[in-house]
Amino acid sequence: MKKNLATYLLLCAAFLFGACMEDGKEEFTISYYTALRSFKVDSVIVYSNTKLSDGSDTTLISYADGVDYPFVIDQKARTVYNPDSLPYGADPSKLTISVTSDGVAYLYNDSTNVYDLISSSDTLDFSSARRLLVAATGGLYAQEYTVSVNVHKLDPKKLQWEQLQLSPIEKPSRLIVHNGKMMLFGTDAQGTLLVCETEIGNRVEWSEPVEVSALPLAADVDAMLSYNGMLYATADGILFSSANGTEWNRQCDNVSVLLAASADDNRMWAVVDGNIAWSADGENFTAVEALPAGFPTRNVSANCYPLATNPFITRYLLIGYSSDDAVAPTMWGKLSTEEKWVQYEHLGDGSFDCPAIKPLNVMRYDGRLFAFGGAGTMAGSEVKAFEHLYISGDNGLTWQESAGIRVQLPQELAGSTAPFATAVDGNNRIWIVSGDTVPCWRGGINRLLF
Repeated sequence: MKKNLATYLLLCAAFLFGACMEDGKEEFTISYYTALRSFKVDSVIVYSNTKLSDGSDTTLISYADGVDYPFVIDQKARTVYNPDSLPYGADPSKLTISVTSDGVAYLYNDSTNVYDLISSSDTLDFSSARRLLVAATGGLYAQEYTVSVNVHKLDPKKLQWEQLQLSPIEKPSRLIVHNGKMMLFGTDAQGTLLVCETEIGNRVEWSEPVEVSALPLAADVDAMLSYNGMLYATADGILFSSANGTEWNRQCDNVSVLLAASADDNRMWAVVDGNIAWSADGENFTAVEALPAGFPTRNVSANCYPLATNPFITRYLLIGYSSDDAVAPTMWGKLSTEEKWVQYEHLGDGSFDCPAIKPLNVMRYDGRLFAFGGAGTMAGSEVKAFEHLYISGDNGLTWQESAGIRVQLPQELAGSTAPFATAVDGNNRIWIVSGDTVPCWRGGINRLLF
């Protein structure tokens, strides 16, 4: 290689000297500088896969502006690279580049074993690292750089799932984030109420399930809340509390249903003596209004989050069923600045209503609401359990089936009727813990995990 490079430089010098002396009319200054000053890629072809309205797959072609992905030149290490990778689906084998240098820039051609003069009109292959040479116009000096074009290997918009070990509890019923841990509640084959936990991290290592103490088996574990460092659950009109999920204490009476809790608003909401009431300390409740007809008290999903336009105002949103035999879910909400709850009416002819599935699970994720769960109906059509993921981008007013191939539930769960529990952890990952030897899953949209 060194012998070839030396010969190449001498040929460059002879060529340049001849060009300088031609007709004696053109002056040419010979330079001995060999630094690469800038490197950029121009328009980048990006391929993406999607589904058409008829369900068939297709590939779309778009273009990214190379200016949005600047390259760094490390003069000491003689390396060139883009810290912000080109978008997922970008084709690095068909790039045009622009360079400026103190000298003449060439790119090594592995197929011919020679250096080719770089032209901004040529399409170049950067699927793997390439050698770039900057030769002084004097022909005696040269510097070689290694150019690497980085491309995202993961689709940033894809909901990526990983399979976890089987649930340590046979019939999970509640998965809840509490004091930085994932806590799982459920029963074994004998009906004993158990709890176990795992740290929120890359590895999932559940603790050995232990029996829950002093919480009646009739407790509404599905509606358990975590609020101000404590867990709360109701049983036969009595409110119980626990710091660790294992040992429970009687808190107060006449609390029939837990609804929602927000640390930002410093309030926990519940149904107390037939009224909707709130508490700041988990013990003393203030009634706001009589429980309205149609208010969700069964299979309730509570989501509390700050407004996008004002982070100091909390939105409460409840979606669930008003009774065990209710056919369709209802949705009620309020802002922390408002006193009473209001029902959100469905829009249109029902085509965009929340899916009427049981059990229904609604969670806020990526600034949207995700709904999935058991079997039921959506827009009048029957759906199987875990068959589809439904998304609302307007706080639950309208719902649509996720039609793209990027954001879907694990196909392995489709049709599963096993008991399950789900939650979103503090690392932007969705957990689905299933019982009856059905695989458990954890997933997240890639761009939220980078």
